Amino acid sequence: MTGFMFTRRAGGADVPSMYRIYNTNLNDYFAPENIEFFMLQWPRGQLVAETVTGAVAGALSSYILEDGTASIALLAVDAPFRGLGAGTMLMNALRTECIGEGIGRMQLEARATNLRAIALYERLGFRRTQVLPSLYSDGGDGIRLVLDLRRS
Repeated sequence: MTGFMFTRRAGGADVPSMYRIYNTNLNDYFAPENIEFFMLQWPRGQLVAETVTGAVAGALSSYILEDGTASIALLAVDAPFRGLGAGTMLMNALRTECIGEGIGRMQLEARATNLRAIALYERLGFRRTQVLPSLYSDGGDGIRLVLDLRRS
């Protein structure tokens, strides 16, 4: 907790805030149904960073792959809250959820041009494992990053 912000599991009432944050701060469009799907698939993997005044500052949606890996599908921090630790808090909260469920690996994809996000993930122990050409709807390339929780 940064003093004025904390993380918690997201619920159905958080979908509008998560929808706004994802669609305001990410380069693709995500329907509310996408968020609801993730909530049904793995409720513990849906998190928000919230200020003590109740503003949702960031959101994270993840799901479990067939091999048991926790895959982070969406992570965004609202512009006024960037650089204040919300992204790190969300990632650490998910890490705690994964460890609590015996999940040994986390992964995510980031735009190859999003150097700030990639630097954050690498500071948190993620390693680049794969370049994903034309991953995004606008043709942008992605980078897959993986964290082995058994070694961290």
